[in-house]
Amino acid sequence: MRYLIYSLIYCFTIHFLPAQTAEMFYKTAKDSLKSNKLMSALKSAQKAIEMQPNFAQAYFLEGVIETKLQNSKGAFNAFDKAILYKTDYLEAYYNRGLLYMEVEKIELAIADFDEVTKRNNGIPYPYFQRGKAYLAINQMDKAKTDLETSLLISPKQAEVTFLLALIHQKQNQLEKALLYVDKTIALNPRAEDAIQIRADIRTAQKRYEEALTDWNLLIKYNPYNWNAYQQRCLAFFETKQWENARADADKLIEKQPEVGYNYFLRGRIYQAQNSLEKACYDWKQGAEKGNNDCKESMAKYCR
Repeated sequence: MRYLIYSLIYCFTIHFLPAQTAEMFYKTAKDSLKSNKLMSALKSAQKAIEMQPNFAQAYFLEGVIETKLQNSKGAFNAFDKAILYKTDYLEAYYNRGLLYMEVEKIELAIADFDEVTKRNNGIPYPYFQRGKAYLAINQMDKAKTDLETSLLISPKQAEVTFLLALIHQKQNQLEKALLYVDKTIALNPRAEDAIQIRADIRTAQKRYEEALTDWNLLIKYNPYNWNAYQQRCLAFFETKQWENARADADKLIEKQPEVGYNYFLRGRIYQAQNSLEKACYDWKQGAEKGNNDCKESMAKYCR
C-alpha cells in the first residue's frame, strides 16, 4: 500500500513537470557562453531554434558562438537568419559586418555597417569599423570622416586616434598626424605604434634629438625591437654621437649577424671617424651577405 502511494505521487509529479521552452534553452545557451562552454552553448541555441524556428535572438546567439568556434560558414548562416526574422537587428548586422571584415569581403562589411548607422547614428563602433573598412580599401577620406564621427560620439578611443594619425601621416599631413599621436599616447602611454609614427615623422623632419626620445621609449618597451635600434643608431649618427651609434651597431651585429644592413651602418660610423679600413671590412662582410648599400660603398670607397 505504501509503495502504491509513493508510485502515485511520483507519477503525479512527473506529469506536472513544466516542459522546457525555447526561451529556457536560449537562456541556458547564454549562460554556457558566459562560462565559455561553447559546444554546450551551441547545442542549447540550436535546440531553441528547433523549438521556435523564427527565434531571431537564438540565431544571433548561434552566430556569436559559431564565430568563436571559427566556423564562419555557420556564423554567416545564423546571422542571415537573425536578420531575416528581425530586419532591424542592429547587433546582427554589426557582427556580420565584423565577420565580413575577417574574411576580407570589405564591400559587404561596409553595407552592414551602413545598416547600423542608418538605423542608429549614435553608436561609435559601427563608424569605427566602417572607417577601418574604408582604410583597408585605401579610401582615406571616407575612413577619416567615419573615424572622426566615432571620436565625436566617444572621444576616448585610442585605436581611433591612432588610425587618424596613420591616415594623416599617409596623406603627408604631418602636424595633424602628430596631434593625433599625442592624443593616442595621452590615452595609452604605451601605444608603441603611435610612438613609432611620431619617431618616423620627427626623423623625416630631421628633429633627431626628439626622435631619439621616441626610439629610446620603443627600446625600453621592447628590448628586441631591432628596427628601433637601427633607427636610433641613425639618429645618433646624424647628431654625431659616434660612440652611442657604434654601440647600437655593435648590438645589432651581435644579435643579427646575418643582416647585411647592420654592417653598412657600422661601416658608415667608422667612415665618419676616418677609420676607412674598418669601414671597408664591415662593408665587405655586408656585401657578402647580399646588402647592396655595402656593395656600393665598397665600390666607391674601398680599393
